[in-house]
Amino acid sequence: MAEPQHSVDTSVTVNLALKLRRPLGGLVEQLLFAPEHPVSYQAGQYLELLLPDHNGLYFTIANAPGTDIELHVEAGPENAGARALLARIDGETSIPARIGEGDCHVGRLPADDTPVLLLASGTGFSQIKAVTEALLVNSTRPIHIYWAARTAAALYMADLAQSWADTHEQVHFTAVISERQTWNSGKHHLHACIREDLGDLGTYSVICCGSPDMVYASLDYLEACGLHKDRFFSDMLAFAPR
Repeated sequence: MAEPQHSVDTSVTVNLALKLRRPLGGLVEQLLFAPEHPVSYQAGQYLELLLPDHNGLYFTIANAPGTDIELHVEAGPENAGARALLARIDGETSIPARIGEGDCHVGRLPADDTPVLLLASGTGFSQIKAVTEALLVNSTRPIHIYWAARTAAALYMADLAQSWADTHEQVHFTAVISERQTWNSGKHHLHACIREDLGDLGTYSVICCGSPDMVYASLDYLEACGLHKDRFFSDMLAFAPR
């Protein structure tokens, strides 16, 4: 993946000490780090792990700003960087990281009570998790979460997302399982669900996290549903511009 282009660089470099490593489901693991000193970032931003023999190890920070740094890492066959990280992490006392990168974050949302649509596929849920945690602190705006995966097992934190919907009236969660669909094969089941549930999207803002195909297919479809393009936010717009 090419290095993303940033409009403003507000990141800081800090050493991270591993506190917790546990499986979440499938090939996904949760890593919890303690930074050597407090760091500031916006919910939805990502970090770059600075390992000497690997470039471009970018991971979304999976929690709103707080004491620790959480990552969701999927070490699939196509993700050599994630596999290298997990192979060496237990032998490291700390790992340097550049924290607070990316322009897709909760601060980009309009400062009003208009609804937010949060879309994820796979471990893109990490960004949605961080944004939701931040919004639930001081906002009552409607939050509609859609998480797409090929199998139910890939929805590795579905219980957490459902708990938000169960305990917060403004949160709505939909899991979309579409094992045989691809993002470039026409109308995806995720998009059909959104259209059926929400109708016109003229008042919505969207944060979308997934592959380039998923992001651009979603952008095109949601624009056709009335979404204003300047209210669609995704790191893929910088990582893989179309």
